[in-house]
Amino acid sequence: MPTHSPDSDSPRRRDVSIVFSLCEINPGRIKEAVYHYSIALQLKPDCADACLKLRPLLARQGKNEEAIVHFLKALQLEPELAEAHNSLGVVLARQGQLSEAIEHFREALRIKPEFGKAQRNLQIALQEVSRGGEAQESGDKQ
Repeated sequence: MPTHSPDSDSPRRRDVSIVFSLCEINPGRIKEAVYHYSIALQLKPDCADACLKLRPLLARQGKNEEAIVHFLKALQLEPELAEAHNSLGVVLARQGQLSEAIEHFREALRIKPEFGKAQRNLQIALQEVSRGGEAQESGDKQ
């Protein structure tokens, strides 16, 4: 007899999976994907994956503050997500919040020491701090 969690076949979990599938089918339709991921979060507010997938879409729409909120929520749900720390660091660096960005890049590397993107992003942020400049737009995008 197969074993699975009691929640694995719940209608809510299936609904979230369907929403994720809709986003994957239409990857170029950012506005629709934001809508669908928002629905996924309404159905399952503790879905860190939806928070993470929503962030880059919001950033493309220029909604960085909202993106940061979703990253912080994802990290609250799963603090050991190296990718979330790195991506949050990228958004913070773009906003000129270099010290906060550096903290997140370092945390990403603590969790996943071989994480090349976080290593490059940390290096860029440290160079910017040493020059006293603002975050570079040309930095690694994630």
